Amino acid sequence: MDPRDGREKARSAEAERFDPPCLRVEILEARPLPRGALLERLQEALGGDAAALARMLHHRALQIGGRVVGGDDLPERVAPGTRIVGWALLREPEPIALRASDLLLDEDGVVAVSKPAWLPVQGTRASQRFSLEETVRQALRAPELRAVHRLDRETSGVVLFARDQGATRFLGASLARREIR
Repeated sequence: MDPRDGREKARSAEAERFDPPCLRVEILEARPLPRGALLERLQEALGGDAAALARMLHHRALQIGGRVVGGDDLPERVAPGTRIVGWALLREPEPIALRASDLLLDEDGVVAVSKPAWLPVQGTRASQRFSLEETVRQALRAPELRAVHRLDRETSGVVLFARDQGATRFLGASLARREIR
């Protein structure tokens, strides 16, 4: 929405394909919420849309008391007064595959990947799963892998990841000193 005139901004065809809009819901209950009641309240807040709730849980797009959760680690009960915020993609984003040739380097704790346009480097509020970081973690079976810097969602280019704390410190210091080319 353009704040100057209140009209929707035009979106590119790529944005429509890879960056779907999402709904934001917020719940603050005065009473304890067991898991089943929480799911009912979320679905109700999403206009009864069970598919939207499923997307929210699959993408780990729910924050309960500031902690990110998804369907796998939804608490048994939420304490009274806990702030619950969630984002539900209106539809699944089109998948963006990484090719084997996109892995440019993997040695000494450093991983360099050619990022395709429209794939966010890190998870977003609406999806912790749809990201370059998560895709590379899965491909390399490296759950501790962390992005050292970011590029905008719509930008393609090389992104550096660290496999451990030592590589993270080294890359961070090298970037700060502008030693990486």
